[in-house]
Formats: sequence, structure tokens, C-alpha cells
Amino acid sequence: GALIFGSLLAEVQHVMAQLNRDSRNRGVVVQQMTDFLRSRHVCYELEQQALRWVEFDLMCRTEAEQEEECLTTLPETLRDSVTAEVYWRHLWGLDFVTDVDISDEER
Repeated sequence: GALIFGSLLAEVQHVMAQLNRDSRNRGVVVQQMTDFLRSRHVCYELEQQALRWVEFDLMCRTEAEQEEECLTTLPETLRDSVTAEVYWRHLWGLDFVTDVDISDEER
């Protein structure tokens, strides 16, 4: 029990450290883009639009990387079950998928 708890705690600490690194890296990228746009005298509205895109893009990439990192720490069978649970929930929200008849065992 204590070994498992210690392992889980270590994983949480690793994820938190990664989040902090990602946050710092994101700040650097956004600042570089801001500096670039301002040095080229891009109008404020376009600058803000570009910065919103950069932040969105970084957020999407970060989430995908974090998801992959979390899933790869799991044993394959557990990873498959978690992945199926997460993505089936999203798929069943789509209209064209709700018409498909798949039993719970096949999911």
C-alpha cells in the first residue's frame, strides 16, 4: 500500500513539475511572438489575434502531450481501458455515432 501511494505521489509530483516547465516555456514562446510582432509594427488587433492563436495552439499541444505521458505510464490493458472510456464518451456525443449499434462488450 505504501509503495503504491509513494509511486502515485511521485507521478503527481512529476506531472506538476512538467506543468510548471510547460507554463514557463509557453511564456517564453508568447513573449517571443509578442516581441516579433511589435518589432514589425503589426497592428494591435492583429497582434492580439496572433497571440490568442499561439496560446491556443500551445494549450492543445500541451494537453495532447500530457495525455500521452499519463497514458504511457499505465500498463497496456489499463491504458486501453482508460483510452476507450475517454474516447467512447466523446464519440457517443456525435450524432452519426449514436446510430451505430455496438454492445458494451465490443466497446
